[in-house]
Amino acid sequence: MRSKKRHGFMAVLLVTVIALVLGLSGTASATNNTPQVGTQMAVCLDGSGSINPDEWSLMVGGLAAAVSNVSVVPQDGSVELTVIQFAGSLATVEVYPTVITPATIGEVTSNITGIGKRGGLTPIGAGIDLATAQITGSPNFPTAGWQVINISTDGVPTYPTGDPKGAAETAVTNAVAAGIDEIDAEAIGDQTDVPWMALDLVYPDGPGGASGAVVPPGTFPPRPPDPNFMGFVRVVASFEDYAEAITQKFEVVLPPRLMLTPETDTNCVGESHTVTAVLEDGFGAPIPGETINFSVAGANPTGGSDVTDANGVATFTYTGTNAGTDTIQATDGGQTSNVVEKIWEECVPPVPGIAGWGIIAALAAMAGASMLAIRRRRAYQR
Repeated sequence: MRSKKRHGFMAVLLVTVIALVLGLSGTASATNNTPQVGTQMAVCLDGSGSINPDEWSLMVGGLAAAVSNVSVVPQDGSVELTVIQFAGSLATVEVYPTVITPATIGEVTSNITGIGKRGGLTPIGAGIDLATAQITGSPNFPTAGWQVINISTDGVPTYPTGDPKGAAETAVTNAVAAGIDEIDAEAIGDQTDVPWMALDLVYPDGPGGASGAVVPPGTFPPRPPDPNFMGFVRVVASFEDYAEAITQKFEVVLPPRLMLTPETDTNCVGESHTVTAVLEDGFGAPIPGETINFSVAGANPTGGSDVTDANGVATFTYTGTNAGTDTIQATDGGQTSNVVEKIWEECVPPVPGIAGWGIIAALAAMAGASMLAIRRRRAYQR
């Protein structure tokens, strides 16, 4: 009976020590560095009857090539893409809002090249309305920092009834009110309506309410945070030049991105937590020397700031004194980061004087002592 009791005591002791080790290790931080969407872009393609099948193939092929070029459109989950076709009397979603990653890029490019042209009239306003609905209806809309609509067309808007230009202008007004930050266009081939596009279609207007910029390939308008930033019309001589034009458009439209990590983390009350902000331009290059402001809301409201280093990195560290959940966000005056979460828990204090490796050593010693006791007991029984 004594042998059984002794063995039972040893087993209980071992289980207790193991549980203590596991409990302490369970307080370690768990991070998730999944990138957040920073830019939502909807490309609206003119599928009207004035565009022939060969020209359509050049347009969808050029768009697919630009989107699939990782040096042009990042595949790190920071860009969400939607593709709309406007033709006839309505617009249709050809590629629903999709976050561009290595896992999704193949299907996205395949869907783009497979879009069938519908023909008919040119309802630009319907395209803008549908693009706005898709962007604002996406779950990424509340946190993404930049929303842009791009219109690729070969001519003036047309519609079965009413004022097609007025409908497009109303769609722009509604898009801006809904939270769209930028509207640009490619004027392909027919240049007769470029002045109207610059004045009433693209957004924002130029300084002092002037029209947006009209730019030929190889030139670029002011971009954020330049106070002269404006929407622009890219003049494209022919559909053969569209691939180059849309590639340049992506390169200049994707704005600086401010990303905050870790996305979520858990620590014990009384410990410190560090978040890291990375500021990059539209080409993915770091932006040094910018002041990043950090704001913490929730159980431990606080804040602070840091200046980005040569790698575009700034950090903020604070200590949680209250159990609960904090949300953290960073800004640089022009860009707003994704929101990350910090969970603070009341943790069981460790055994005084025993560190993690000490517990492991104690566990090993207990196991050895238990085996030695069993062997001695067996020897005594013989």
